Amino acid sequence: MKSLQFQSNRTVIAMASALLAMFASDAAASPFAPTVQGDGNSSGEVHAWLVGRLWNGVGQPIDNAVLVVQSGKIVAAGSRNDISIPPSATIHDHSSEVMIPGLVIAETSIGQAAAEEQAVTPQFRAADGLDLFEQYPRLLAAGITTVHVNPGNQRLMPGQSAVVKLFGPFDNRLLNESESLQIILSSAAWNPPTVYEPPIGANAVIRPIEPTQPQLASSLADAVTGLRALFDSSQMKLPGGTSNQDRAILGVIASAATGKLQTRLTARTAAEIVAAGRIVKDYKLKAVLVDPKFLGTVIGESELAEVLPVSGYVLYPSSLSGGITNIAIPDEDQKRAEEFWESARELINRGFGDIALGGMSNDELENIFLHAGMLKRGSISDEQILQILTSSAAKLLGVADRVGSLAAGKDADFVILSGDPFARGSHVVATYVGGESAFASPESKPAARSSIVRAGSIYTPHGIVSGGSVVVSGNTIAAVGTDVSLPPNAEIHDFSNAVIVPGMIDLNSSLGMGTAFGDQVQLNTTLEKQLVSEDKTIQFVRQSGITTALVGSTRMPTPVMAFKLTDLPRAVKDPVALRFDVNGNLTTIETSMRQTLTQGKAYADSWTKYDKEFAEYEIALKAWEAEAKKIADAEAKSKAEADAKAAEEAKKTAEASGGKPAEEKKETPPNTAAQDEKPVEAKPAGEKPAEQKPDASEDKPPAETRADETKPAGPPKPVEPKKPQAVENQEPWRAVFAGDLPVIAVAQQSRAIELAVKLFVTEFSLSVIIAGAEDADLALDVLKNSKVTVAIGPQLSVRRDNRQINLPQQLATAGIPFGFQSGAASGSSQLPAAVTAATYRGLGPADALRAVSSGPAGFLKLGSIGKLAAGQDADLVVLSGPPFDLGTEVLAVMIDGQWVFRQEQQ
Repeated sequence: MKSLQFQSNRTVIAMASALLAMFASDAAASPFAPTVQGDGNSSGEVHAWLVGRLWNGVGQPIDNAVLVVQSGKIVAAGSRNDISIPPSATIHDHSSEVMIPGLVIAETSIGQAAAEEQAVTPQFRAADGLDLFEQYPRLLAAGITTVHVNPGNQRLMPGQSAVVKLFGPFDNRLLNESESLQIILSSAAWNPPTVYEPPIGANAVIRPIEPTQPQLASSLADAVTGLRALFDSSQMKLPGGTSNQDRAILGVIASAATGKLQTRLTARTAAEIVAAGRIVKDYKLKAVLVDPKFLGTVIGESELAEVLPVSGYVLYPSSLSGGITNIAIPDEDQKRAEEFWESARELINRGFGDIALGGMSNDELENIFLHAGMLKRGSISDEQILQILTSSAAKLLGVADRVGSLAAGKDADFVILSGDPFARGSHVVATYVGGESAFASPESKPAARSSIVRAGSIYTPHGIVSGGSVVVSGNTIAAVGTDVSLPPNAEIHDFSNAVIVPGMIDLNSSLGMGTAFGDQVQLNTTLEKQLVSEDKTIQFVRQSGITTALVGSTRMPTPVMAFKLTDLPRAVKDPVALRFDVNGNLTTIETSMRQTLTQGKAYADSWTKYDKEFAEYEIALKAWEAEAKKIADAEAKSKAEADAKAAEEAKKTAEASGGKPAEEKKETPPNTAAQDEKPVEAKPAGEKPAEQKPDASEDKPPAETRADETKPAGPPKPVEPKKPQAVENQEPWRAVFAGDLPVIAVAQQSRAIELAVKLFVTEFSLSVIIAGAEDADLALDVLKNSKVTVAIGPQLSVRRDNRQINLPQQLATAGIPFGFQSGAASGSSQLPAAVTAATYRGLGPADALRAVSSGPAGFLKLGSIGKLAAGQDADLVVLSGPPFDLGTEVLAVMIDGQWVFRQEQQ
């Protein structure tokens, strides 16, 4: 290889074109042709994934979609309304989740060995060094299914790159064994080490020992010169003594020169980019440009296709290590390198080439959604970003017929996300390659099989079921009872001596926000975005049987959210209520609260009035349009009859005048008309011209005007009512005064309770939940109102005259509906124990169970929780004995169909 590695262009240029002819043979015989992957699933079974939204890698997402897969290939993808699912298909329900294609990364260093000593090794193939048995669970967990593997990045021409899948049978993972020839023009490839190749049979005269020799390239100019020599040599006739190794080297270069093999040129600076563009243009290479940091400088005002005739671009995202390190401060006169989103925006705006991302370490690839999401800084849409990560990358790598989008005939490589890609908090739930599961999140993996939970007693809305079962399908209760149908192959969980009750509800907590949430927020604030995942406090609290909690800011007024205590907390209803403080100086509070309610009611009333008037307007408009059409039809009919009558009269007139229509007259020649004109008489000087009388025909209105005078008047067009001005912070009041959103009034003392009921119920006719209510026993008469419920706690008992008053017992015997609140974080776990103490002091267990489950679910309008019944959320608690018995323990807790606590696993 010495003749190619050394900087001796004479030997390189002397090579002949015989090699070119040898490598110009049929592409089918090329050893670099991509392999074709077989079916990922040879069983032939049909599977259908139901998803809430499907992003197919091109264009807008599809809501309520389905993906049908058979034998590892996509059969159909699209809206459920348009696709018929085969009856034999196995259904995978992800209706609350999102599907995207498997991500494609356009450049990685996976499996890359140490840099070769030689600078020019085009015959080296990265595919030959890959371990196809290697597993990549961390990258699959990030949603990455296909990657480009480069042969190196520290030499001028390190070899040929490959495209490989990260999962599947080892003999089916290679998508393209020879994707492109890598060329590095950046400084990373400059000044390679000198090499020494001792001659075989060294002889001082015939084969003397030579010193080490430099290689390509010591600079950009040297690199370009060497590349031109290599491309020129590949097209010339080789001398007879050319070695087989040199022939192989030039053969690969010849494949690139003839367009059979794509080239990838790494060029960062403006000079490197221009040099790359000239090489591509001069040799008509099929090329991709990698990591152009100064693309905008090169483009300027010129046409990009002229400067850089390449088919695609691989951009390197900015590094986000997660840590903070010192960085070099650039000189004032130093030109700033472009951020990758700036380059992407420039390319997209000009409409040139496919864009893909690459160049990241394996650790950075685990956060690919975070890196790619930074493209939003370039005003690039989510759809465009996802396309860069999927279909555009696949096209750039030449494997778009297999991967990169979800369409019939392509490989079933896809990712299930908890939410839309690049949305805050969205994460990978599962990754599939060839229709086979390559990764499943243990925290949020949906139940693949139905579950049957058996127990000695089940507390249902209709009574206690003895020796029955709760059938769970996905995150929903499918059936409850003793004689229910049991699905085949279901997981059975037998608690034959235990009791099952609904998941419990805490009406006020400090859970889910990481710390106490004391920010002042607007009434229209969405609190779900504040939820913290993997909260150890939540994991601790749910062991007590609390499955749903309410949370809001400690600074009132505040919206309140109800959420599930899962590893990845999800909102059940946001907002579920508005909370106000009615404690302190009651005189001041009464004035300010009345003013707030008055303003809220005025805003709600303005919209109620508008909605009513607009509904009436729409009815009146339809009636007017119908009447107007009726009049128009009558006029059209009348006109048609008049035209027909006129035509008939004209016909009769024509027949009477010799067969010619009356209106057909000969045209008078212009000269004849001139002769017929009478001369104008001259008037004496000073005499006014005689006043001309208007033609009698001018007194008559036009025919159209006369016709209009006979039109029927018709009804006037109704006027659309004026729409009120929307005020975001006032919007919740519309739901409040419509009765859809309850109000929580924090009132402890009896006078505060009376004031809250007076303001919210008596004056403004609203339903109210009195929270806290330490003096509830002193205000029972006030609380006995159909629009009033109570959230008692954290104090469930008080002392009056040396007597202990059990507040929930007082409320229950008075017939006042109530629930419980802890007002705490980890202390929320003590709520069931506090309720147990209340039952020990006289509160009925049935009233207590209702107060922690169906009661709050009812007055908060949470229809999907609080009951063990078909169609309800699968939130249940398995107890060792009767609920709120002193000896009862929590054995297991299920939320949304997933076990979040099992005592035997602790």
